[in-house]
Amino acid sequence: MPVSAIFAREVSATLVRLGISQREAAARSRLGPRTISNMCLGQIPSAAVVLRFSAALGISAEALLEAAGYAAPRLPTSTSAPGIAPCIEWPANMPSLEHYPIPPAFRAVTDFCLRVNGESMSPALQAGDIVGITARGDAQSGQLVAARLNGRITLALWQIVGGVGRLQPDNPAYPALPINRATMDFAIMGIVAWSLREF
Repeated sequence: MPVSAIFAREVSATLVRLGISQREAAARSRLGPRTISNMCLGQIPSAAVVLRFSAALGISAEALLEAAGYAAPRLPTSTSAPGIAPCIEWPANMPSLEHYPIPPAFRAVTDFCLRVNGESMSPALQAGDIVGITARGDAQSGQLVAARLNGRITLALWQIVGGVGRLQPDNPAYPALPINRATMDFAIMGIVAWSLREF
């Protein structure tokens, strides 16, 4: 696990600013005392852990993500660009395990939650739906994924056709988007484990 003095300072400063101990931070985030201790020593966890930690403490994730070396995605000004899967509200207004009532059966497979914003995964997923993500850096063909694409967070079906990966929207009005990892800012963040629709 990589170590960063900048990340260590940012985590420690956050706890001091909030006036809480490592033990209390662990209890709020349900990450475990050793994880929090390691973060204070500068060990960089996954982005999902940083998000859970930030959401549980009610702070913006941007500074911690930057200190950890993760590029925080920018929310787009438009969500209707052809070929782009639905943009997700992240980290702004991001539901979390602490702030969204996740059914107990889902908690073991949920590293973070996202709220759908867009129509390219309709009718499978619609704007306002909540999806639970199991954090992973890769996926098998046919899995529904959350991915970072050129500074945005997207949801789409991950397909590998002829050895080339592509994001396939569910909405036929949106074309599939081939992925060239050499030229695109692209990373799979996790697999969609479940979705809920609020009425």
